[in-house]
Amino acid sequence: MPLIRIPSDVAVQNRKNNPFAAWGDRGAPNRVEPIALPSFDVPFKLESGEPIFTVGSCFARNVEAELAARGFQIPARALFRKPEFVNLDPGIINNYGTPSIYNEFAWAFGEREFVAEHHVLEVMPGKFADQHVSPSLRPEPRDVILARRAAITQSYRTATSCRTVIMTLGLSEVWFDTLSGYYLNVSPRPSTLKAHPGRYELHVLSFEEAYGFLKNALLLLQRHGPKELRVLLTVSPVPLQVTQRPVDVMVANTYSKSVLRTAAETAVAELPFVSYYPSYESVILSDRKMAWLDDMIHVTETIVRTNVRRMVDAFVGGNDDDDDSAIAEGGETAAVMRAQSVRTAGGLRSEEFFARHAQWSEKSVSFALEHARFLIDTGAADKALDVLCAWQESGDPAVLALQCEALLAAGKKAQALAVIDQLGGKRVKSIALWDAIFRAALATADPDLVVSVLAKVTAQVPARKPLAYLLAARFFRDRGDAATAIRYFSVSVENTRSNLAVLELADLLVSQRRLDEARQWLNGLEPANAGEATRLKRLTDLLGPMVGA
Repeated sequence: MPLIRIPSDVAVQNRKNNPFAAWGDRGAPNRVEPIALPSFDVPFKLESGEPIFTVGSCFARNVEAELAARGFQIPARALFRKPEFVNLDPGIINNYGTPSIYNEFAWAFGEREFVAEHHVLEVMPGKFADQHVSPSLRPEPRDVILARRAAITQSYRTATSCRTVIMTLGLSEVWFDTLSGYYLNVSPRPSTLKAHPGRYELHVLSFEEAYGFLKNALLLLQRHGPKELRVLLTVSPVPLQVTQRPVDVMVANTYSKSVLRTAAETAVAELPFVSYYPSYESVILSDRKMAWLDDMIHVTETIVRTNVRRMVDAFVGGNDDDDDSAIAEGGETAAVMRAQSVRTAGGLRSEEFFARHAQWSEKSVSFALEHARFLIDTGAADKALDVLCAWQESGDPAVLALQCEALLAAGKKAQALAVIDQLGGKRVKSIALWDAIFRAALATADPDLVVSVLAKVTAQVPARKPLAYLLAARFFRDRGDAATAIRYFSVSVENTRSNLAVLELADLLVSQRRLDEARQWLNGLEPANAGEATRLKRLTDLLGPMVGA
C-alpha cells in the first residue's frame, strides 16, 4: 500500500507550482551548494516564552540552547538545576533509538513500570549504573542513581504541559536486554557484558520496529498531552561512530538513517499533528569540508548553529541581530547560509540584509551569487552586474550564467550573447548558463543566430534538447515559418512526448490544414490537467473522429 496517493492532475500541478520541485543547477545560485538548505513547511508558530519539550539525540540539545536563548522555557534544561544533575553535561540525557524514546514516555506517563532491579545494575562493589543513561556517568550509590531516575521521569512528565515537542531520531542499531525485555538507550558497559554473558543482544531494527516504537511514543504524547499538541521531528545527521555489525560503518549508517528518515516520513503522513524539519538533509547534502569536523563524525558548530537558527527563525521569527551574530561567529559559511535563507524569504528584510552585508560579495563568490540573484529578482539588474564584476574573470559558470541573465534583464541582448565568448571553447554543462545564452539568442530575433546557438545548447547539455527545440519551434512559429516550427516541434515531442509540445504541434498542423498528421499526433494523448483537456477537446472537435476511433 503506498504511503501517499496523488491523482495525476494534482501531481502535475504540484510539480508546476512547487519552486523546489527540482534540484537546481551548479551554474546558478542554488539551495544545495555549498550549504544545502532544503525547503520545509512551517505549519505552526511558537509563542514567545512558551514551554517546549525537547527529546532525542544531540541535535535536540542544540535546539534547546537556541530556544533558551530566545526566552523559551525548556523543561529538559530545568533538570540540570536539580542537585542530582548539577555540573553534569546535558548530553547525558541524549536519547538515540525510537525504543528508548518510547520507554521514557511510557515510564513517565505510567503506561509501563520502571523496575529498578532490571535497569539499575551494580557495576562495581557498592556502585550502580542506570542502563538507560550515558555510560560516561560515573557509577554512584544506588540511592543517587534512583534519585536521578526519578528526576528524569519527572522531567519527561512535563511534556504533558507543552504544546510543542521537538524530537530528534538518532540510531536504529540498538542493544536489547533479554532479561528485562527492554531496549537500552546506549551500549552496555564492557564490564556488564562480561558479567552477564548472553543477556544482551545487538539488534538492527527493521522499519516496522523503528516506526512502531516511534508511533507509539507519539500516540502517548497525544493521549497525555494538550489537545493542540504539535510534534516537530528531525533526524540527527551525526552518524554511527562505530558499528558492531560485520559491515563497513558507512553501509551500516546509511541503513540506520534511512530507516529513521522513513519512519519520520511515515509519521508525518499518518499523524496530522506531526511535521518534519530537514536538518539531516541539510548536513549530509552540504560540502563535506564545510559540514564535518576532522573526525568525520561530528558536525561543525557553524552548520549546526545555522541550521538550528534557520529552524527557530521559521517557527519563531528572526531579527537582524540574529543575522549579524551568526555571521560574526560563523564567517563565510554562516554568511552564505544566511544569504540563501534570506534571499528565499524575500521582502524588505532581505533588502536590508544584503545592503548591510554587501562587503561579503567581494569576499565570497557564493555570497555574491546570492546577492546578485536577489537583485535580479527585484528588478535591479544593473546593480547585479556591479556585484558580479569582481568575479567576472573567475570563469565560474554560475557567475557567467547570472551575468548573462542580468544583461538580458537590463535589455543588453548583444552583451548577454557575448558571454558565450568567455567560455573559450570549453565544454560547460551548466544548464542555467546555456538557458540564459539561448534566451539571449531568442531575444535578438535573428533566425540564423537562434539555429547556431540551438546547436551549441543541445551539444553541451543534451538533456535540454526537448525544451530548447520547443522554444525554437515557438520562435519560428511566431515568425510565420511554419515548416521549420513543425520540424522543431516534432524533435521536441520525439524526445519527451510532452503533452504541451504535442498540443502546440497539433495546433500548428491544423492551421496548415495538415489534419491527418494532427490526428496522428493526438491519438492516445491523455490530458494531465483541465487546461490540456479543454485544449484537446477543441482540437478533436475541429478534426472530427480520431484515427482508429
